[in-house]
Amino acid sequence: MKSGKEVAQLRDRAIQYLHDIGKKHNLSGIEDVSELIQELSIHQIELEMQGEELRRTADSLQAARDLYFQYFLAAPIPMFRVGLDGVILGANIAGSQLAGMPLNEWKRRSIHLFSRNFNLSSGALTPGEFLQKAMRSSSSIQMECSIANGSDERFYEIDAHHVPEKSQDEIILYFFDISDRKASEAKIKHREEQLRSLVKSLPDLIFVLDQDLRFTQFYQSPDHKDLWVGPEQFVGKLISEVGFPAATLDVIVPSLQAGFKTGSSQRTIYSLPLPTGLRWYDLSASPGMVLENRTPSLTCVIRDITELKHTEAALSVSRARLQLYFEAAPDGILISDRKGRILEANPAASLLSGYPHGELIGHAISEYVDPESKTILAETYPKIWTEGRQVLDAFFMNKNGSLMVIRSSAARLDDERCISFFSDITQQKKIEENLRHERENLQKIFDAAQVGMLLIDKSCMIVRINDTAARLVRQECVGKTLIAPGEALCCVHAASVPEGCGHAGDCHECPIRMAIEWVLANQKPTAAKDVEHVFVCNGKRMSVHLAMTATPLTLEEKPYVLVSLADITDRKRAELAMLHLNSQLEEAIDNAHRMAAEAQTANIAKSAFLANMSHEIRTPMNGVIGMIHLLNATTLDARQRHYSDIVLKSGEALLTIINDILDFSKIEAGRIELCEAILDPVQVVEDVVSLLEIRANEKDLDFTYTIASDVPRFVKGDQGRLRQIIINLAGNAIKFTDSGSVSIHLGVDHSADCQVSKDHVRLVCSVRDTGIGIPAEKVGFLFRKFVQLDDSSTRRFGGTGLGLAISRQLVELMGGDIAVQSREGMGACFTFTVCLGRVADQDMPPMPESINAGAVADDRLSLIRKADGRAIKVLLAEDNPINQIVTTNIF
Repeated sequence: MKSGKEVAQLRDRAIQYLHDIGKKHNLSGIEDVSELIQELSIHQIELEMQGEELRRTADSLQAARDLYFQYFLAAPIPMFRVGLDGVILGANIAGSQLAGMPLNEWKRRSIHLFSRNFNLSSGALTPGEFLQKAMRSSSSIQMECSIANGSDERFYEIDAHHVPEKSQDEIILYFFDISDRKASEAKIKHREEQLRSLVKSLPDLIFVLDQDLRFTQFYQSPDHKDLWVGPEQFVGKLISEVGFPAATLDVIVPSLQAGFKTGSSQRTIYSLPLPTGLRWYDLSASPGMVLENRTPSLTCVIRDITELKHTEAALSVSRARLQLYFEAAPDGILISDRKGRILEANPAASLLSGYPHGELIGHAISEYVDPESKTILAETYPKIWTEGRQVLDAFFMNKNGSLMVIRSSAARLDDERCISFFSDITQQKKIEENLRHERENLQKIFDAAQVGMLLIDKSCMIVRINDTAARLVRQECVGKTLIAPGEALCCVHAASVPEGCGHAGDCHECPIRMAIEWVLANQKPTAAKDVEHVFVCNGKRMSVHLAMTATPLTLEEKPYVLVSLADITDRKRAELAMLHLNSQLEEAIDNAHRMAAEAQTANIAKSAFLANMSHEIRTPMNGVIGMIHLLNATTLDARQRHYSDIVLKSGEALLTIINDILDFSKIEAGRIELCEAILDPVQVVEDVVSLLEIRANEKDLDFTYTIASDVPRFVKGDQGRLRQIIINLAGNAIKFTDSGSVSIHLGVDHSADCQVSKDHVRLVCSVRDTGIGIPAEKVGFLFRKFVQLDDSSTRRFGGTGLGLAISRQLVELMGGDIAVQSREGMGACFTFTVCLGRVADQDMPPMPESINAGAVADDRLSLIRKADGRAIKVLLAEDNPINQIVTTNIF
């Protein structure tokens, strides 16, 4: 049994050995052995005091040694026990597998036998030298080698540990597989070389600063020309000592100090004035560690961004312009994502769609199109990202519910967004549709035209001919294209030479070819021209006379000439006959003019005769009517009175006809003159009402009149003619009204088109009835002479048909106009205006003394015609004996 001192030494060596192995290689199980040995140390004192305890400690140590050797055998790391003479004392399972021999066969063999497979690097120790060095070393030593096993080569690190033993010193060899580490180191080395190449290719300045802002490393690209001193002058100097201007230092130094203080990356943009001009730089500083002394540092990269600054400035201007265009563009602009959601919209998009900006953002474009367009949109929208650009016409639903056609042009902005420009082409679509219809209609017109039409291109070849043109020369060539005009029209000159149209001697004088060439050259139409065309039909020479026009056309940006040909052969034949007929017609016209002049002279003489004889015609009739009135005043039996009334009515009717004829004759003869005097317009209306009231009462009609409050009390005009107009209109109204009412209204014309001087006033008078009315198609004939509605009206109501014609002439003489509004069966309303003079206050006639002031109503005088019982003497100047008798008997 060993002494306590020997046990302690053995324990210490085992502990140190196991600690070295575990610390270096982190081997599992070592700590357990170490703990066991520690327990043995705890019991050392007891072993020294008690032999029994010492034995137990020795046994435990032996168990620990056994455990160690078990671990040695089972360890996954190849291990060899080698003596100082190089003889292998033992190997574990992993070691025997590495050597390629069974475990027991290695025992007592030389390690040099195994080391033959070692591939050592140049300058490395031999295995013998390595063992000698391990023997002399108090700690473990290492060496690297590679071992080839067929095509596979693995790298190992050999750790040698000298284990002194009483019986025999030995060396423990550990083979650690470092193949993966070697591969990683190779990759790292390759990446370092790539990094060095990359750094050399960078246009940036790269340097490292310590906490004092001193340059410790500096690298400059060979292409970098902006340094004001050489790169070697930076290393070892403070940043304030290398020539930075104070203003630049004020910008970059605080940023660098903040990088050290916060431990975070810093970025600074600064400018630097150089001889080549002002330059801009981007300084990026990242915190790091300098490996030699583990002191904090900043790795800095300076990049010249002068061009970038210029680009940013230009980009800023461009962006502002783009934003201005985006806001002011007349077309709608939408920016949307891949799902079709609207991300942004310009004002025009809101205006065109009717939706406010907020109601568009976030919504899908498909929400605003009709179902058919949704299907097209779903097929087209994804193509924007695959093909880059798409154009789509769709029906867009406006917020007000209206449907409009939009044309959208979309392009990809990036992988997630696209931009769409759209405009309202509803009207354009309508125009295109109309143009298409017009083109089809024009084509139909071209084909169906009764005039021969040829469409000819710039090479003087027919591209289209209609059926009528083919029939002109009695052949079928409809649909034939690219043929010469002479060939299509069977020109006799084109048929005379083998080369055809354009090559005969007379072709240069062909009016059709000359017209086509002139229009193509001048792009102006030719005037209609009559030409004679000689052609060959069924071997016979024939000719036609054609009316030809040539018009320039542009179709699909190509020049054409449209030639129209009309067969005027019959017209030419008729012209000769027309010349003879014209001479006869001219002679007949001269005779007609002569006869018309004679008729006009006779008509004027007739009118003048009637105008001169008006007094002689009216006087006997007035005498007849006057004497019948006197006869009715005598005592007559019923039968006599009945006959007398018939005679009276017939006489009055005859007098009315005579008056109308005589008045119209005077108007035609220009013999009528207006007698201007001061008159009361209200009194004129009242007189007419009084005169016609009996006739209205006989038919049980409601006969009324109204006067506007602004009608002047007195005006200047022809009272008799004014009364005559109103009597004509009111009399007709009563005549053609069997039931209902007749009303007269007198007012002042205040319409916008009424233009009279301050010395005149325009009165407007309307006569309205509920009579038989006037058919719409006959209203325009009412004011012609001798015109009535129909023959039945003449038989039923009588009259000459001159009353309205006379009224119109009188109204026009008085500076006015007359019109009628009527519907058949709904009555009629005749309205006329007359321009009368205003009466100054000093010219107003005095009010009669016999008129009671209480009888004045609405500032108007109503004359009171009541006798006061006094005898009245009347002076009568009358040369007709019959009228003298009538007047004497009245008074």
